[in-house]
Amino acid sequence: MLSKFCKVVCGVSPSSTTAMATDDIHDDHKLRSNGLISPLLSPELLRLHPSVVDFSLNTDNDDAAAVLPCLVFGSEDGYQAFSLDEGCMRDDVAMRLARGRRYVPSPYGGKVFVTDMCGRYPSRLIDPFTGEVTPLPDLPIPLSEETPMPVARDEPEPPRFRLSTEDGFAWDWSPRGVMVARGDTAFFCEAGGGEWAPVHRSRHGSPMTINYRAGFFFVFDLGTLRTAVIDSETLDRSTEIDPPPRLGDITWALLVASTDDVLLLVRRRPRNRYCDSDGSFFQAYRAPHREQLPDMPIKWEPVTDIGDRAVFMDHAHGFTVRAGEGAMRNCVYRVRAVELKEEERSRRDDAALEVVVSPLSDLRKIKVVEGSEVLRRCKVQPTWGGGYWIMCKHGQSPSS
Repeated sequence: MLSKFCKVVCGVSPSSTTAMATDDIHDDHKLRSNGLISPLLSPELLRLHPSVVDFSLNTDNDDAAAVLPCLVFGSEDGYQAFSLDEGCMRDDVAMRLARGRRYVPSPYGGKVFVTDMCGRYPSRLIDPFTGEVTPLPDLPIPLSEETPMPVARDEPEPPRFRLSTEDGFAWDWSPRGVMVARGDTAFFCEAGGGEWAPVHRSRHGSPMTINYRAGFFFVFDLGTLRTAVIDSETLDRSTEIDPPPRLGDITWALLVASTDDVLLLVRRRPRNRYCDSDGSFFQAYRAPHREQLPDMPIKWEPVTDIGDRAVFMDHAHGFTVRAGEGAMRNCVYRVRAVELKEEERSRRDDAALEVVVSPLSDLRKIKVVEGSEVLRRCKVQPTWGGGYWIMCKHGQSPSS
């Protein structure tokens, strides 16, 4: 059980956890001529909707301030938030857990996507620190369940490391609305619009990750390692980034979105027995996505230095913040599961989390972040998944 849990926490599987949420409280669009419809929803719908969420994320310059995220996760003591800045747990979490629900935060905006894993998958956004709830339409049905995707005969087979999840759920949001991926389809729902419209489809039915930053959605296909860059205002595809070199050697990858560029952290098959096999061996690439010539392809280039920035990643999102006190420049922060001693366990599958940091210049070097001993006291069950980074917009309020 712990080995499976480690895979989830370290990022091998995207957001497929099914047992976290709160006690708070359609028809799908189809393909037209093998294309996707992405209409702008009527302003009347925006005005008539009873609870229009404030989508002011203020992320156009995500690296402008040295603001550190909190690590949120479900434990046997309820929903918890660890302040990386203070190195201790916060005591102002207003959200409770309920089994049979899925809980995935967005790093920016202070909101959590909560879905009941049954029926029509009723969904909502929740602020975990205030309990504020914003309703969303039920999750849409992937297009693969209604219209098979035609595959060209000369199209190469997808890589063998294609991942599988229950429904391939991923999400993020912009000031205009929410984008979710489920199955082979990414959908968008405008703030107050009340319905999902398909905007992107994976040709190989692969799960995806979704990151928003500075006016663009980055939809990363985990099967082909292609990145679709979608304009958040028009919902048109701005560009597409091809896979990195030596695609066949990559066993796992995660996209990190930033204001002017994107990073790709990859794990490759070890070529000898001295290479790490516990998920800590990475290679990093960088690709600019702004001010590119329309006819010039965007290519991944190896990178070992990203300047005064720090990367934060979990198995749902990757993003950067400006380095400063508490966040070392040119370093990668991630969460991993740790095995508890037998006397520390109350259940056979109990585990805990810790935050580790690695320099981008040598991602095999790992150091446990100060304050992680506090996390080790919070037992996390595998069914609750791992931890997620989230920027709290309510200021710090750590417990004593």
